[in-house]
Amino acid sequence: MTVIQPTDTTYRARLADAIREGAQASTGRVRVCVDAEIVSYDSSTTTARVRPCVRELVRIVDGLVYADELEIPGVPVRWPGDGSGVAITWPLPVGAIVPLLIRDRSHDEVDDGAVVPTQPASQRRWDLSDAEVLPLAWSARDPLPSSASSTTAPVVLLPAGQALLVGEATAARALSLATETAAKLAAIEGVLNSLVLPVSGATAGPPAVIPFPTPTTAADIQTARIKVDTQ
Repeated sequence: MTVIQPTDTTYRARLADAIREGAQASTGRVRVCVDAEIVSYDSSTTTARVRPCVRELVRIVDGLVYADELEIPGVPVRWPGDGSGVAITWPLPVGAIVPLLIRDRSHDEVDDGAVVPTQPASQRRWDLSDAEVLPLAWSARDPLPSSASSTTAPVVLLPAGQALLVGEATAARALSLATETAAKLAAIEGVLNSLVLPVSGATAGPPAVIPFPTPTTAADIQTARIKVDTQ
């Protein structure tokens, strides 16, 4: 019988393999962040059903295999805001790729509104049930177009036909565009400056016919890209 001594190369290789596999098994259970696909989004609860883009590795007797496709329902979406009523939201379309952040401890009590800091009842770590969606849909897979960024000013990029709603989700009052409004006022000013008023004692005659600008409608001067509420 061959006895492997601690100094033997074979022993050291086997020990290194065992340590490496143990480390991989431990780190493999730690989930921090993964891209996920939006399956559905509920705007009334601001939660989403998501499908992780990368399948999980599961250890079995003979090695590692990839788990079946997974969908996670009811994942909270962390929109930009501070809890005081200030928030920015937008529709999350089906198929959008977003980062899925996995908090490292149970947040059941925090999510339910408990006074913080709190002691969680569950001791779970890096569990998908503590995941949150970060609504950052643009990624390496879907890069931003060049029209979405500027070196001199912030840019709000909107799909064609969509409007930015300010104040509330039912905002419907349009804003007037300065350039179009100024042009209309200049036309009216030109007409008024062209009026010839009769002078006392002068011979009366038919008034000159001065064409007045086409009546202005709201559509002539407003933008369809920004809507505000009644305030």
